[in-house]
Amino acid sequence: MRSKRTQKPSSVVTGKSAPNGIEARDQTTLLPDECTFGGNGDRLPIRDVDVRATPSHGLTEEVIERKQSESANPVAPTTTAPVRDDRDEIVATVVTFRDITERKQAEEALLASERRYHDIFTFAPVGIYQVARDGTLLTSNKALAEMLAYESVDEFQRVNFAYLYFAPDEGEKLIHEYEAVGFAVDLELQWKRKDGAPIWVQVSAHAIKGTSGATEYFEGFVRDINDRKLTEAALRESEERFSRAFHSNPAPLIITRLDDGRFLNVNDAFLLAFEYERAEVIGETVRSLNIYVDPEDRKNLIDKLQEQGALRGYESQARTKSGRILDLCVSVEPITLQGQQCILSTAFDVTERKRVEAALRQSEERYRELFENDKDAIYVHDLNGLYTSVNRAAEKLSGYSRAEILGKPFRDFVSPEYLGQVGENLRKKLEELGETNYELEIIKRDGAHVPVEVSSRLIYEHGVAVGVQGSARDITERKRAQQALLTYSRRLLAAQEAERGRIARDLHDQIGQMLTALKLNLHAIQSARNEGEASLLIKDNLKMLDEALEQVRDLSVDLRPLLLDDLGLVTALHWYVDHQAQLTGVHAKFTSDSLDSDLRFSADLETACFRIAQEALTNVTRHAHAKLVTVRLSRNRDYLILLIEDDGVGFDIEGLRRHALASATLGLQGMEERAHAVGGRIKIDSAADKGTQVFVELPIAMPNGRKPQPHDE
Repeated sequence: MRSKRTQKPSSVVTGKSAPNGIEARDQTTLLPDECTFGGNGDRLPIRDVDVRATPSHGLTEEVIERKQSESANPVAPTTTAPVRDDRDEIVATVVTFRDITERKQAEEALLASERRYHDIFTFAPVGIYQVARDGTLLTSNKALAEMLAYESVDEFQRVNFAYLYFAPDEGEKLIHEYEAVGFAVDLELQWKRKDGAPIWVQVSAHAIKGTSGATEYFEGFVRDINDRKLTEAALRESEERFSRAFHSNPAPLIITRLDDGRFLNVNDAFLLAFEYERAEVIGETVRSLNIYVDPEDRKNLIDKLQEQGALRGYESQARTKSGRILDLCVSVEPITLQGQQCILSTAFDVTERKRVEAALRQSEERYRELFENDKDAIYVHDLNGLYTSVNRAAEKLSGYSRAEILGKPFRDFVSPEYLGQVGENLRKKLEELGETNYELEIIKRDGAHVPVEVSSRLIYEHGVAVGVQGSARDITERKRAQQALLTYSRRLLAAQEAERGRIARDLHDQIGQMLTALKLNLHAIQSARNEGEASLLIKDNLKMLDEALEQVRDLSVDLRPLLLDDLGLVTALHWYVDHQAQLTGVHAKFTSDSLDSDLRFSADLETACFRIAQEALTNVTRHAHAKLVTVRLSRNRDYLILLIEDDGVGFDIEGLRRHALASATLGLQGMEERAHAVGGRIKIDSAADKGTQVFVELPIAMPNGRKPQPHDE
């Protein structure tokens, strides 16, 4: 290709001259054999010709590049015009180039902007989309595709946008909103992932409208807020659980501000325990409600909380609305609510527990006091027989100190012949779950054997036997009493036999002899020679009969006086004193003070009093050698008093009890037994050559069981 360049301002002419006087700022002549442009002679703009498609005709890429390389500024062909000769043949082509510096700059800026937008669009951390009104995705970025779990943007863009909504009409509603308002900001929606799983997203979108004002498509930005929403849901659920736990907790719960103790929330248990309505508490402070009994308690609590970070088991006392004092065990945790430092307090009401603990301590103290002061020896030993606890009485009983007993086995203190019995009783306790009672002998420190009565039972912990608790009572005196009772029983039997012998002798020696004499007299009367002799014998028989009757009457009185049953104590005792005086010849005097002769007392009282007097007068007759005896029966308020005194030889009563034969003291014991049987007492004072005084005091009980009234006196 041959070309010619002419240096005219802003023009290049093709051929010899520009056709029709055409001038251009910058023209290039193309030879006909090199280029044919616009074959029909029309002037066509370079932009309408694909120079690359017609490289051998007219304007070629090479020509354009040459021109661009020759120009100081970027240029581009704008118009072409064929040059024809007289035969109307094209001999040249005029091409006009235009300076495109500004356009190039704009294109480069646009390209750079497009690259930046492409980078932002492609690599943005948020999802970006453009969607048609019918739901067709026009474009989207990788972030959105990945957010919705699609493998690529292409896969995602094959999905209709309506699939993302769970509700069929939700997308349509949003379209109407976008069109009505023009945009939507930070909508929180639940979309559907590729696998159908829900995901929370935050969408900001706007409608893109054309020149006609109609919506062409929608453009939006999507942020993944699923984790945030799940966290918020978990937080709400946690708060709801906390709220339910807070308000349904049976222990009083309180939330107060740290700085001033103002109540922010309390649960129902607090309101119930402290007797308030909710409106009376919320917004008030612990000081205004006068909650703490000790005003310094809250300060101490806060100090400990700040020192330790949390509190457990802080004991305090609080005041209810009515002024009732509660013992509290408080646990405190620091919390933050809406940026405020607060404390969550759990106040367990331990008033009842404190009361029980105090009662338990008192009970333990009483038990310890009873344990230590009990007169019986009390002990505890384990199942191996080793003593773990003993009281003072055990020390006194055994003669060993507590330190010498503890840790030692019981076999060291029990007489060998009783060890088998102790083991057998332990076996019974283990098998029969009961208490055992038995007697054994222990060996004291000095070697003496002491009889004791043991009562013991098992001790259990959590249903398992761990030891034995028991008591041991010194029964030395009881054994002596039992022996004395046995001796007394023997004496009583001997006395009964002696009394039977006396009655038998009286019957034989007196009444028997009289009856024998009567029999002989009767035989004599049969053989009497005359009436006078028979009359004397009959008279003698009658006399013996009178004596026999008198002796029978005396025996009857000894056994049971009929006057006592018929006429009462006063009359019977008066008669008996006189009768004894007649029989014994001892001067006797009876007085009854102001007691009426027909006054009656209970049968037991009358019998006891009469028998005591009878025994005392018998002793006077047999032993006192007295000349005078006085019997006085009187009453002192609710007691019947019997006083018997004689001027006889007297006796040493204590010496008699210690050294005399059993039969010698049987009468005295009988008198004491009778007095004690009706709740009374007897006192005997006597000394050699001083006579004897018997004082008897018996409580009065009337026949109907009532005590006598003043008018009975």
